[in-house]
Amino acid sequence: MVYWFSLGYQTISSSSQPFFYPLTSLIGMKNTDTKYHKKLYGFSGFTHNIGNLFGPLFGASLVDKYTFRSVFYIQLGLSILGLLLTIYSFYGSDDTKTITSKWNRFDYLGALLLVISIPAFVFFLSGINTNAIFNKQATIILGCITVVSTTAFIVNELKTKRLPLIPMKIYTRRNELLALVSLFLIGPRYVSSGYYIPLFSQVVKNFKPINVGLVSASFYIGNALFGLVFYRVIKNPRNKQYFIVFFIFIIGASLYHVFLNVNSPPWSLYLSEVLDGIGMSGVTLNAIVYLISVSPRELTNIYISISSFTITIGAAISSSMMILLYTRNFTKMTKSLISKFPEYADEIIATSNNSNLIYTSDIPDEVKNGIIHIYQKSIQIPFIFDLSFVVVGNSQSHNQVATKPSLLSASISMRLVDKLLEEELKLSSTRIRKDPTVLCVKTTLATAKFLNAIALPRYLMLNSISLASIPSNQCSPGTKTLVSQKRVNR
Repeated sequence: MVYWFSLGYQTISSSSQPFFYPLTSLIGMKNTDTKYHKKLYGFSGFTHNIGNLFGPLFGASLVDKYTFRSVFYIQLGLSILGLLLTIYSFYGSDDTKTITSKWNRFDYLGALLLVISIPAFVFFLSGINTNAIFNKQATIILGCITVVSTTAFIVNELKTKRLPLIPMKIYTRRNELLALVSLFLIGPRYVSSGYYIPLFSQVVKNFKPINVGLVSASFYIGNALFGLVFYRVIKNPRNKQYFIVFFIFIIGASLYHVFLNVNSPPWSLYLSEVLDGIGMSGVTLNAIVYLISVSPRELTNIYISISSFTITIGAAISSSMMILLYTRNFTKMTKSLISKFPEYADEIIATSNNSNLIYTSDIPDEVKNGIIHIYQKSIQIPFIFDLSFVVVGNSQSHNQVATKPSLLSASISMRLVDKLLEEELKLSSTRIRKDPTVLCVKTTLATAKFLNAIALPRYLMLNSISLASIPSNQCSPGTKTLVSQKRVNR
């Protein structure tokens, strides 16, 4: 009963964040001058992440000193305070600008179908796991519900005479769509930083609760710091090269996390999370100001709302896939360890259910090291999945930008993907490498390699065309030489 109550509470409370973030962005956009938008969104990101710091910093110590209920009591008080501040800020506001006729045209059927399809799909992915709370029959039913409700939603959006929730014409605008794809592909990073990095810190590195909280807080520190300087860094919101720069930050942190082990220095976890936070904040904030600057006025509100939705759905879908990969790898390696040490089967099973027992139970060091090894290698599998997503995100970014940073980013990505494909899941045993569930990782990596393969020749081609098309009287001396050589060759 407690589990289902906690699940329902988490579902309801987590729905508020994707709602408030675009809402504050829309309010700021409508009530401030365009020249202040970058500063406004940067400060909004800063305050949002400062709030996120309090949970990791103080939550772990509160649970350690008191009980987990103390966190919920404090959260309840802060929620009430936030509600009062919201009511006060909107008190006396001018409601005449609210277009009430649009509420009469709201697509309630589309909203209902969307509310049904997304949770059904996430639960379906979770149900594939052998240890899931849903049995095989329930998982099949959830899959059918997902297909039917999603199909009905698309048909409804195409034919409805009301205002559609997600107008299909937004998918015909290539630049805006690629910006949304970038947001979707960083979804797994939120899962890694929010769950697997703290798990690694606690189990493999044996950090104290306060240190685990500091590792988690480092990610939000990076987010918050970049929010402060965002408006100074982003000079031209329409410049898509910024996406490449920020993805390099994310790829660097993701690549390091793939090779984390028990000997990794503690400071490196803090630093990698700060850099990851800077990259994630950069991609998110840059995507918002980019969508505002290039989208038509009538679609701007929709793009801002969908940006938050895109990140959330990317994190939700990837979370289910990452848990599936982690659990299957963990289960098989645990069975292998039990077959090696059958006399400690009960202790091994107990530590797999409660990682705190690893350092408190009286078991031989060989068995203890084997259990830690299971956790380490199982955590690395989601990290590879995560890395493959951000590599694909980087690939689609430099596919639309022909610049020297893009060329460097593409070549690094190609070398990285080649290496990962060569060493594919050598982290685990041969039996695990044959598991069909890891095919999604291989497929994603292969897709990244394909996208990178097209990006390099495209860069060279576009660079050649751009040089040849510049009038000679507008070229620098070095560029004139290149252009003249190209024309002579012709």
